[in-house]
Amino acid sequence: SHKCCRDWYDFVWNRTRGIRKDITQQHLCDPSTVALIEKCTRFHIHCAHHLCEEPMMSFDAKINNENMTKCLQSLKEMYQDLATRNEFCPREQEFRQYSVLLKLNDGDILREVQQFRPEVRNSPEVKFAVQVFAALNSNNFVRFFKLVRGAFYLTSCILHRYFNQVRRDALKALNIAYTVGSQRPTTFPIEDLVRMLMFRDADEAGNFVMQYGLNINEGMVELSRSSYQEPDVPIPPRRSMDIMGKRTVLIGEVVNGGPLPSPPQHTPVCSFDSRNRYRGEGPVTDTATVFQRGGTLGATVPGLAPKQEIKSLMDLKPFMDLDLKQPMKLKLQEESRPFVDPNAMLKPPVAEESAGQAELAAPPEVQPLFQLVQPQPIRPPSPPPKPRPVYTDHDIMEEVNSVVEDVLNAECTGMAKAGADFISNALCVSETQVDTVVSEVVQQMVKEVSIAEFNAEKERIAEEKCRIKEARRKQEHELFISQFSKSLCSEITKEVLKECIKDTAASEMQHALEDKAACIARCSEEECNRLMEETLENAIFQLAKDTLEVEVLRFRKFVKRWRDVVAVRRQLKRQMRAFPAGPCCVDPRFKLKALAPSAPSPLRPDLLAQGVVNLGNAGNVAVSCTRCLHVLASPHILLLPCPVGA
Repeated sequence: SHKCCRDWYDFVWNRTRGIRKDITQQHLCDPSTVALIEKCTRFHIHCAHHLCEEPMMSFDAKINNENMTKCLQSLKEMYQDLATRNEFCPREQEFRQYSVLLKLNDGDILREVQQFRPEVRNSPEVKFAVQVFAALNSNNFVRFFKLVRGAFYLTSCILHRYFNQVRRDALKALNIAYTVGSQRPTTFPIEDLVRMLMFRDADEAGNFVMQYGLNINEGMVELSRSSYQEPDVPIPPRRSMDIMGKRTVLIGEVVNGGPLPSPPQHTPVCSFDSRNRYRGEGPVTDTATVFQRGGTLGATVPGLAPKQEIKSLMDLKPFMDLDLKQPMKLKLQEESRPFVDPNAMLKPPVAEESAGQAELAAPPEVQPLFQLVQPQPIRPPSPPPKPRPVYTDHDIMEEVNSVVEDVLNAECTGMAKAGADFISNALCVSETQVDTVVSEVVQQMVKEVSIAEFNAEKERIAEEKCRIKEARRKQEHELFISQFSKSLCSEITKEVLKECIKDTAASEMQHALEDKAACIARCSEEECNRLMEETLENAIFQLAKDTLEVEVLRFRKFVKRWRDVVAVRRQLKRQMRAFPAGPCCVDPRFKLKALAPSAPSPLRPDLLAQGVVNLGNAGNVAVSCTRCLHVLASPHILLLPCPVGA
């Protein structure tokens, strides 16, 4: 029932939480502590699946997941602390796997896996967790449920939290893959859906599909893109029969991680005597006898039974009252027998006395203090007595008186003995009750004293806490004042530095401006001199240019006149070449030879230096210096003969 599950879960959870709290407060870290936290983690993993259908009042999945996460985080830190001491736990791979499977929706889980030790990272458990992450991340629902079917029980319990997520993504992918358009639906067998998505039966698959707006018709799911829509409220998880079938052992063995150890067998030992007094931790000796205190008969009373028997004896009443009349009447009424021989009547008391002496001599045995008188069985009628001698009335009366006296003595002795036993037992019970009352009073006083001491200690602790709190507040106030003063000093220092920097910058800028003005003044004078020099140079250049232009014009004028003269002379030379005449300064004998052409003679530098050129038969011709230089530069120019005087 829900109440039983809630009571069971709350009971175990409170104990495991107390254990984890003590471990955290005492900073314990050793293999045995790790084993305790591992058992707490297995308990929460088992409850995550086993109690997933319980109402919120009985089981809160969110709180259970938080406790599971805290347990795994504590284990992670303990594994790291033990690894620094070269101590490794045998179940580390298992719980590293649980930690990875709990964070499959986190993107950086693979980076955390890469930080594991090589032995843990390459273990089959961690590799299995990485395969599940790959299947979930790639929306490979077939691979995911195949891995779930091959996983162990606790691993399947952790993967159960992803069932609705994987089923939702799978149904969405199937709805898109098997439909062509948005108007025409496509049928899909629900049995295939049960097999692929690991549903319990067709009813569970149908309820899940209808939550997404799809219809079921004769065992076929009508897939449609227009009808598919996400539910507004998350679908509550349900237990998986496949996962429940994997648990083949008790829950205690699941939480323990293996077979449960056999509990230690304790032998009960009584530490109290027959009078309920504490006698230490020694062995039991149940043969004590209690003697009557202040008794007149000196009879021994057997040792009292345990406390339960004493209470039962207190409730019992003696089998006869202390009134002497009623027992005597009962005795007389019961003895309705014929008269017998007085000697025979006197024998029973002797037997009783001998029996009493035997009882006194024999060792006491543990027997009940009072015995109920059992009714005597009815005897068959005896045969008629034999004829006996006749006695007189006087003899009969004497015999009756003696018998009555003996009977009275026996009854009084028995009643006195019973009264003495009752009184002794009452005294023993009263002493026991007195001890009980004293112990209860002492317990009450101790309880009151402990409560008073507890309240005083509580007040002292409260005062200590207040004092500590006040000291902490004072320390925080002083720390705040120091921090505030430091911040204020830093601000004031910054402002002072800012003002100093501003003043320094202003003075530096003033000096810079003055230096700039002086530099500008100095540079302006230099620039003025430079400009004046450039102006003078430009003016001189312009004047020289103008003068040169005038001279060039004059030179051009003279050159033009020279060219005209040269042109006239060239024309004259052409005319003379056309009508040659003998040179005037040639011997008449050689005039004919001078008119004959001759081979050009090579130029002689000595003649050129003199301004004379040898023309062969025509003689020497005087030329100007300019023409001599031109002839030297261009020796291929042909010189025409001309008179020397030309």
